[in-house]
Amino acid sequence: MNTDIHIIYRSDFYRIFALQSPHSANNPAPSRFSGSFCIRFTHSENIQGSRNHPGFATLEKSSQSHNALPHPHHSESCTLFEFSPQFHETIMETPLQQLKAFFANNNIQSVTVTTNAEVEYLHRMTLQLIDKKNPVKIAVDVLVIELLEWFHARMSQDASGTSPDYRLHRNHLNTVEQAKNYIYTHFASDISLTGIADYCNVSPFPFARIFKNVTSYSPYQFLLDVRLRNAEYLVRTSVLAFGEICFQSGFTNMEHFNAAFIKKYGCSPNLYSERAHLLKKSRIS
Repeated sequence: MNTDIHIIYRSDFYRIFALQSPHSANNPAPSRFSGSFCIRFTHSENIQGSRNHPGFATLEKSSQSHNALPHPHHSESCTLFEFSPQFHETIMETPLQQLKAFFANNNIQSVTVTTNAEVEYLHRMTLQLIDKKNPVKIAVDVLVIELLEWFHARMSQDASGTSPDYRLHRNHLNTVEQAKNYIYTHFASDISLTGIADYCNVSPFPFARIFKNVTSYSPYQFLLDVRLRNAEYLVRTSVLAFGEICFQSGFTNMEHFNAAFIKKYGCSPNLYSERAHLLKKSRIS
């Protein structure tokens, strides 16, 4: 039985593949990919289809044939995150010791760990985002980085018995300020994590961690807040149509815009505008 393999998302430093095949140990998934390394998320189901088995995450080097799927007696679907050679080079420049040790050891080609609720949530959110018609690039990028960070944290925990504590020095304040300025200037565009990181002369992986450590926000959360603040100002002060405000603020569709606006301000843009105009009239009178 052939395995259905197709690309479901492309970014600047990774690609996401979907792999689906009910297979047996004698009929593995015959596929190779050209990236430097990849992470495969495997979702096991028993024969009856109930989700009683844990999922698995496997870190694989490029030399792997990507056919060693765990629990071959169950029907499985996989998501494969393939990272570029350039991104692999940036990993080797970070203090992520477990990942660096894995890549440096030629005797180990892959490592598999069981997933938990945290990473299953991150994975599900990633797939939900890319399933949308126009997914926000930086939102997907940040989730993929968090998936990779989770894997490294899990490897570190297995090695030491304790969760790692990443402390970033405050000498990255200038980098964060550069990133903020870039976001303030380009928030209406569909910017990516790589675009911001390149502007700051930092690779995407450490940049995402630096930004969140300093600001307590992920780059996407910060971008979303800037977009909503711009939208709120236009809703309150302009006579632009809500569709125009949506796109001028960097949102790609009205559904996402309305949902995000309601979550932050407690009501729809239309109701917010009505209240703002009523308040303005009462002040004049």
